[in-house]
Amino acid sequence: MEALIAMLYFRGKLSENQACQTLNISRRAFAEMLPRYGVSIFVDSEEN
Repeated sequence: MEALIAMLYFRGKLSENQACQTLNISRRAFAEMLPRYGVSIFVDSEEN
């Protein structure tokens, strides 16, 4: 589930808030989770 949410966030399909709510985790936990799936909290789309 985390990997799916990370990819949807990376592709701009979910906001950070939506992702956190879906996973029922804090923003900090979300930011710490993203690198496990090769996603940076600072990248808002594939183009960037």
